[in-house]
Amino acid sequence: MNREAELRHGARSDLLIQTKDANAANGETWSVVIEVKWSDHREVNTTMKSKLLDRYLSSTSMNHGIYLVGL
Repeated sequence: MNREAELRHGARSDLLIQTKDANAANGETWSVVIEVKWSDHREVNTTMKSKLLDRYLSSTSMNHGIYLVGL
């Protein structure tokens, strides 16, 4: 698990979790990016699309993400 791991084009996610598939013969790696915001953050309503989807998932080979909003 990486905190603020640098992704392509200098983008940084809040959390990036990676694991190797123990059952895969080729050692395939699975990744999920987690974007975290507090509920009172000024961009809480737009960040899921603008950062998680458009910035992190669309510009990388990852296709799994979680948008976590804390109270």
